[in-house]
Amino acid sequence: MRLTAQAPRRPKMVVAEGVPLPAPVGGWDAISPLANMPVDRAVQLDNWVCRPGWIEPRRGAVIQSTGLGQSNSAVQTLMAFNGFNGSRQLFGVAAGTIYDCTSPGTAVPTTITGLRNSRLQYTMFSNASNIQHLIACNGDDGVFLYDGSSWTSAVITGTGIDPTKFIAVTAYQQRLWFVQDNSTDAVYLTTIGGIQGAAQIFPLGQLMTKGGYLMAIGRWTIDTRQTVDEYIAFITSRGEVIVYAGTDPTTASTWQLVGIYQIGAPIGRRCTLRISGDLQIITIDGVVGMSEMLSTDRAAANRVSLTSIIMNQMALAAQQYKNNFGWQLVEYPLGTLAILNIPIQETAFQMQFVMNTITGAWSRFIGIDPTTNQPSSKFGINANCWEVDAADNIFYGGNNGTVYQWNIGSGDGPNQICCIVKGAYNNFGNAAQLKRYTMLQALITASASVIPSIGIDVDFKNAATLSTEQPVIGNPALWNQVKWNQFKWGSAPGVTNNWLSPQGLGHYVSIWTKVTTKQNLNYPASVSQLQLNGWNITAERGAFI
Repeated sequence: MRLTAQAPRRPKMVVAEGVPLPAPVGGWDAISPLANMPVDRAVQLDNWVCRPGWIEPRRGAVIQSTGLGQSNSAVQTLMAFNGFNGSRQLFGVAAGTIYDCTSPGTAVPTTITGLRNSRLQYTMFSNASNIQHLIACNGDDGVFLYDGSSWTSAVITGTGIDPTKFIAVTAYQQRLWFVQDNSTDAVYLTTIGGIQGAAQIFPLGQLMTKGGYLMAIGRWTIDTRQTVDEYIAFITSRGEVIVYAGTDPTTASTWQLVGIYQIGAPIGRRCTLRISGDLQIITIDGVVGMSEMLSTDRAAANRVSLTSIIMNQMALAAQQYKNNFGWQLVEYPLGTLAILNIPIQETAFQMQFVMNTITGAWSRFIGIDPTTNQPSSKFGINANCWEVDAADNIFYGGNNGTVYQWNIGSGDGPNQICCIVKGAYNNFGNAAQLKRYTMLQALITASASVIPSIGIDVDFKNAATLSTEQPVIGNPALWNQVKWNQFKWGSAPGVTNNWLSPQGLGHYVSIWTKVTTKQNLNYPASVSQLQLNGWNITAERGAFI
């Protein structure tokens, strides 16, 4: 049989190609150009927590204590007492009264009432008898002591010293140091290990070349691997940091000036936090570490600050809200997080910039108005102050006479948590070529049914149309919280990877993903595991336009 030769078939052309994109584990980026942002960062990252390898929704809060003042009383201070014997207590301050908030339920007033203001600064300190004390002051009412069983007023005396003006306190080299309100003088107790008694003024005005007054005092440790040196840093309202070393400020041989450094003006009395020995300071230039200031100057501080990657948003927040009470930086070791609290409207609305202390990746905690899908402080974590106790539980004081325990449950009480991420823009390797984006897939690992809302933006337009989502409710399958043989246990974590067909034509593309979590009313503390691992997207390449 004769065979007829056939023309070879032309191979079918591939009209679409796929690109895998990682989750934005590098965090929120508010400094890079939109057209040249690293692929593992995000243009917007609200209510997500960055982890090495994925991002996950932040957790919610449950009520710890109620009845601090009235329903409109802001809880402006939280203080944790951590005793040597493992005992711990939590105190909240609202409406001029210190309340015991240790046990869940209604807060219990202590004997300290009638305060002129509820904005106390405090430290833990062990006296010469090795009894642990909580020392607190507010610039109006004197100094208060708590020894694990009762509150008392400290008696502090000295020439020209008025303890009612003490507004901040720090322990350094077994000695208590105080900041006086609107003064250039620091004050220290003359007795090592003393918690009250004779005090001495330590004048700093002659070293303050830029004027202002003393704002805060912090401790700063430098580890050179050969020696570990401890310093005391006096921070002025104009951003001068006067650093001393030594043990006895009355003896020149054991007390010396180390140097004077210039940073941006500090924001608020609660502007300092020690992280790994370094002294971090909230300033109008960002959160600046003193160790970085040894090798740079203020002009370069933004580039070496903790907040360098979110520099623009940090600067904007400082400009708009720096005069509001409520700025605070708190470390949460159990969650490997550092939380920067920012008061948008004093004692009303707040937001948080949050950093993973392992990776340095930032995100933002703010509410999302469910009617507009736009960021709104009215639906976020409205916290005036934060505190972490000895058991690594974290709490915040609300604007409504209530103390909350955070990082527990899947909702802010009855409010849902809307988690929105807008990834970095991607040009598929060629910015000049037009692309039509055809398919989109979010890669999510979850222990509950998840239907995320996803979509795309092209060419830097903020006009994505998102698919319909389904809220994720906390998984109630918690040990010792359900009845045996009367509950269907939650399934093992699974993968959600459904494909959708987005609509978009452009040179650059950014992927939106929205997940909403919701409190389980029967089990408020329950959560569901959910991880966003990345995305897959396909596109057809077109002409160079």
